[in-house]
Amino acid sequence: MVEDLTRARNRLPKFLLRHSRINRGGSNWTIRHERWLSGLTCSENSTGLSEHRGAITRAGNSHIRAQLCEAAWSYQHRPGLGPTIRGRQDGASPATIARSWTAQTRLSKRFATLAARKNVKTIVAAAVARELAGFLWAEMNAND
Repeated sequence: MVEDLTRARNRLPKFLLRHSRINRGGSNWTIRHERWLSGLTCSENSTGLSEHRGAITRAGNSHIRAQLCEAAWSYQHRPGLGPTIRGRQDGASPATIARSWTAQTRLSKRFATLAARKNVKTIVAAAVARELAGFLWAEMNAND
């Protein structure tokens, strides 16, 4: 478990540097640094049928937010089914496989659409991560 934590702590700064997120607030893994790391969920003000999604907040589980954002970067590529993914789908219901393919195609199209409009791809990844969270929630609540 300590080795996993060490590996994660070594990987995270390199990942953030690749995506132009640089900590200028002092040493890594201090309280100030961890506060800087948290903040990738979007605020929402919804009443009735109207929805307004606001700026990115720091609410929610920081580990899950980080994993969702990292997963969202994979949607910048076209969707495809390789032998590894096909092997993972063995034993899954056809409805689950159909929902996963729908999510994958929608999220990759969404990434491409937003990336064409926005200059900052980290914002695009955060928006796609929010949609990915919605797909995951729907899958967890699916009854098949």
